[in-house]
Amino acid sequence: MDAESEKDRDRVERVETDALQAKWGWFLLLGVVLLTLGTVAIVLPLLATVTIEMLLGWVFLIGGVAQGVHAFHSRRWGGFLLRLLNGVLGVIVGVLLLANPLKGVLALTLLLAIFFVIEGVIKGIVALQMRSMSHWGWVLLSGVIDVILGGFIGFEWPASAAWVLGLFAGISLIVNGWSIVAFALMVRGGAQEEG
Repeated sequence: MDAESEKDRDRVERVETDALQAKWGWFLLLGVVLLTLGTVAIVLPLLATVTIEMLLGWVFLIGGVAQGVHAFHSRRWGGFLLRLLNGVLGVIVGVLLLANPLKGVLALTLLLAIFFVIEGVIKGIVALQMRSMSHWGWVLLSGVIDVILGGFIGFEWPASAAWVLGLFAGISLIVNGWSIVAFALMVRGGAQEEG
């Protein structure tokens, strides 16, 4: 790399750093909002679970309608019937989730349990195939944890439906919130060191 391109790269990094430092408070606010939403989801897991299910219902419904409209607008391309069928399926799933939120929660929870078990088994197979590599045991451990988690959710089903999705969403929001808060404080700290 020549000196001129390195100077350009340094200038771009400086501009980006200055922009981040000027907006660190917005990052902090976002992190706090995510932490708050995550805490609410963990404290009220059934409310969070039903909210997630309803949101997913709207996503399927709107996505299905969009796919159906797209199928008609591009019917000269091949696969019109399959694309239309895909859109209709999205609409049906969306309507079912919105019309029966509690049944939707039960179905989503059972699917999540099945997903964890299958993912865990796949990770286990992959781990055994990579035994010659260091750290293959971590992949195996991750797979075993997935199978145990999926089994626990499945064995506790349908009772687990009341808390699983909300709890998982809450944990995810809290982890993301803390990481954004830490990032905001790091950026702010960098601005104070330079100031």
